[in-house]
Amino acid sequence: MNQAEFVKCIKDFGVQIEDQDIISLFKSMDTDNSGEISFDEFLRTYVGDMNAFRVSLVEKAYKTMDFNNDG
Repeated sequence: MNQAEFVKCIKDFGVQIEDQDIISLFKSMDTDNSGEISFDEFLRTYVGDMNAFRVSLVEKAYKTMDFNNDG
């Protein structure tokens, strides 16, 4: 998902956060500096012990935000 998609998702979900903070969050998640957040980068943001159920929830959230399915 690219930065514009990420910003739109955050706003669509009604999260009250300044645009600059959304962009900072995006950049912190884009660890390879490709300008896009891959599923692996998205998942790594939620570090910790993740059972299959948690992985499934995160995957569903990511797919909801990945409008054009380009990962």
